[in-house]
Amino acid sequence: MSHFGECLAYLIVTLVGLGLLSVTGFSATVAISPATVGFSTASRGTAVIFALVSGLFTVVYGIMLCCGFSQLATAINVIDASADFLRDHKKIIGVSVFYFFVTFACILVWAYGVICINAMGNINPKPTPIPQMRTFTMPKGSENIYLYMLLVMVFGLIWFTNFISAKTSLITMMTASSYYFNSSKEKGDG
Repeated sequence: MSHFGECLAYLIVTLVGLGLLSVTGFSATVAISPATVGFSTASRGTAVIFALVSGLFTVVYGIMLCCGFSQLATAINVIDASADFLRDHKKIIGVSVFYFFVTFACILVWAYGVICINAMGNINPKPTPIPQMRTFTMPKGSENIYLYMLLVMVFGLIWFTNFISAKTSLITMMTASSYYFNSSKEKGDG
């Protein structure tokens, strides 16, 4: 599996380069003689600009590929190691899915809390043709209290969602590090 993934990654890198080169060539053909490929002569200026921009992208892509080839090889090897890890530990995907639903449930509870804070004020029907239209007003002198309550709720939501995200990352890192430090060539793990 390792060799196939590496070949596939290099094939994709090559196809991206060929795609950029072909877009540049087609744009240059349209810029030189638009009638031969079925374009009007009015589109010549646009084609010249597009050919120059895509040519610039092609040259930059080529330079980045030549200068950073060792970093590209390292990145492909890291992705390959990650794929091996996920192949052996499919249950780790469930951790992220589970904590997604936990976060979603917490956001629903938070939204209910915000609705309850708004319900502490005066709710008055609004005389409009839209049914069930209401206005929320806070009693005089207590607007700041409600504002502070909402700010605490926003802070709590940000803190709790970041806590859940960090906990998910911690579980993933602990699983990956235990896999890394417990695998060996003799066992066929790494």
